[in-house]
Amino acid sequence: MILLELQKEDRRTDKPLKGFLLELYAYLALVGNITINSHQRTICLDPFLFSLDSLKEYETFGCMFGCASKLFEIIPSICLLGRNRVLVSKQEQADPTFEQYQALQTTIKNWRPPQDMEAGTEYHRQLVIAAQIYQQGLLIFLHASFFTSQIDDPGVYSARLPELEIEHHTDKMFELIDTISEEAASTILWPMIIMGSCLRSPTKQKKLREMWATSLFRMTSLSRVIQLLDWLWDDPTAFGPHGLEIVMRKHKVNFCMA
Repeated sequence: MILLELQKEDRRTDKPLKGFLLELYAYLALVGNITINSHQRTICLDPFLFSLDSLKEYETFGCMFGCASKLFEIIPSICLLGRNRVLVSKQEQADPTFEQYQALQTTIKNWRPPQDMEAGTEYHRQLVIAAQIYQQGLLIFLHASFFTSQIDDPGVYSARLPELEIEHHTDKMFELIDTISEEAASTILWPMIIMGSCLRSPTKQKKLREMWATSLFRMTSLSRVIQLLDWLWDDPTAFGPHGLEIVMRKHKVNFCMA
């Protein structure tokens, strides 16, 4: 209700404050999607989350998204694709979702940071690194959401799962994380959770834990993130966003990024 009032009423609200609040809401609503929300865990996907262009009229635009708004707005499309993929697999009908998957993959891979950012200050460079981490995290989210739609069958996930490609993106993410500042690191928890949900290697799981243990993040939610991933890593049937949903249902928790 507050969001609806903000969207339709300009006179009662200072415009920069309105822009900041709308972007903060959008950010929290988007990063809350660490699963495809296919069971009891449902996050409202407001229509304006699929395109954040309406926020560009505010001078505060980018306060939460940096230069990656076009990447953030892909998150709900991946959630819907993953859900549709589950429905198709249950109905045993022709799968119309593969073309959508390919289109999203092309969009994510073709994303480039604004040219003025690449040639900007160290602050701009850090924004670009954070955006590139989101780019890799989105590709992992896309692959795992699409190809693990049948993971409800214990211990089985689709033979088409591009594990080598996912591993490539996790390696790239680790490289990028090594170059990001502590200040910017607090903004990349979402892609790190997504990456962590797809780590099969105990060595890489340990590396992720060590990154968090050395104060890469100073966030109260971090202990809950580690617990969530520990449950997933201990469960051979759990992998990716579907796996996160499985362990949350199993342990009766509903993890919130906010």
